[in-house]
Amino acid sequence: LHLSCRDLTLISAESKISGAEALGINNILAITGDRPAAGDYDKSVAVNNMQSIGLIRLLKQRNAGYNAVGEQLEHPSNIYIGCAFDAGKLSSEKLRNKTKYNAGADFALTQIISDVKTVEQLAAFVNEAKKNVWAGPDFFMVPGTYVFRSAANLHYLAKHLRVKIAPETLHSMEACQTKQEQKEYGYALARDVILAAKQYFPAVYIIPPADKPESI
Repeated sequence: LHLSCRDLTLISAESKISGAEALGINNILAITGDRPAAGDYDKSVAVNNMQSIGLIRLLKQRNAGYNAVGEQLEHPSNIYIGCAFDAGKLSSEKLRNKTKYNAGADFALTQIISDVKTVEQLAAFVNEAKKNVWAGPDFFMVPGTYVFRSAANLHYLAKHLRVKIAPETLHSMEACQTKQEQKEYGYALARDVILAAKQYFPAVYIIPPADKPESI
């Protein structure tokens, strides 16, 4: 379950976590979330008591048996805590990922990866992290990819979702002459990323287009 800090107060965070547990959901991905678009309401402000690291700390604290204000819970939580990781920004993500791990994150899901080279760089990054003991052996990095369909699709991901698309990936997609060729290239690219990731990581996750989940 994605739990975003967007418009999340401390009280509503605890309410949502308790609700998830009541439904038997014990795996939670803690993300900061994008700021809401205000539109014509130019004086509107986002209301959130924390960012992802604060939410991770709260989840860890509940696992230890205490709520946000330090009161003992009747039953400690048993939440497997996830965080987000941008594999396209390895240098800037290093400190943030270390902070998330120290706050209590058990695993990380990457942003969409669009080329094999990034997978290899990510594997080297994780090895360095564990060698320098700021991500323990029990911390799992899970690379993710997408069912790429067209050049327009890649441009949308880059512009609206801020996904880093490798220049060679975009160039190869735009070199395809027809929509069918673009689709075939996109599927082959996703397959290459998945096979590369399986050499280094215990798991991979795949994001389907929202309107075509069967394309997985």
